[in-house]
Amino acid sequence: MRLLVYLQFVKLTGFHRFCSSLNRITTPETSIKMNLSDVVSQLNRLAPPSLAEKWDNVGLLVEPSAPHHVEKMLLTNDLTENVLKEALDLKVNLILSYHPPIFAPLKRITSANWKERIVVRCLENRIAVYSPHTSFDASSDGVNSWLTEAFDVADCKPISPSISTSTPSGFSHKVEALIPSSVANNPEVNKVLEKLELIMQRPESQNEMEVNFRSTELCPCILTVLCTEAKLPEIAAVLTSCSQLTKHTQIYKQDKFPIPGHGMGRVCNLKNPISINDAVRLVKHHLNLNFLRVASGVNKI
Repeated sequence: MRLLVYLQFVKLTGFHRFCSSLNRITTPETSIKMNLSDVVSQLNRLAPPSLAEKWDNVGLLVEPSAPHHVEKMLLTNDLTENVLKEALDLKVNLILSYHPPIFAPLKRITSANWKERIVVRCLENRIAVYSPHTSFDASSDGVNSWLTEAFDVADCKPISPSISTSTPSGFSHKVEALIPSSVANNPEVNKVLEKLELIMQRPESQNEMEVNFRSTELCPCILTVLCTEAKLPEIAAVLTSCSQLTKHTQIYKQDKFPIPGHGMGRVCNLKNPISINDAVRLVKHHLNLNFLRVASGVNKI
């Protein structure tokens, strides 16, 4: 039986899993102070911001001036003014808000509306704000994976896999030029190679391009240039300036690969078929809910 699980909400029990994964969390018995930067590094490791949806706003959203130490954190699903009042009463140093309190760009920080007031009061009281949101949804050990634990799952994979932020080579484009033996010693070709060498010698080019040569039975010399998108126009201009190489030059965009286990939603195969009523019962038990709204097709229940 295939079970489609794509729930884009979080219950505090699931978000607690995010916090419990931290190596060090203060407790009433042990008071531990951590630098904010260290806490953020831990949070980013658990829910890398690169996994978030493009439209989302995740990570450290409010940062008091350094140095800032975190001894007490408050966990919330949404940071409202009432939640902020609780945070002030508890004297916390960091608020972990699942949903980002800052979403649309702020053109000013005033007391005109509640979201701006939250930012003002957090900064005034030296409270940092961090939001994982869809980065934690997509994480292999995040909210969506936690939701599937309600069932006896045989295997599970993301509905929409997260894509790596860079290609395996680290460069966005590959420029390949075939140099036939008939033009290998052509002055025009040699001039192009000299220009490429000069570009390579620039300090800034070390992280922007990489040049390799290889040969095959059909072609004695194949020039391959891996480069960033910013460097591509200059490389292409040099290679196509040579009439002998223009018709033998190809530009390829390097593919980014899916990140195993990470992504939005989950498609699961259950070990044994279950009824929709059993599925509802398991979800209610897992989320500790008394009621669950279910939408079904006609004559499906």
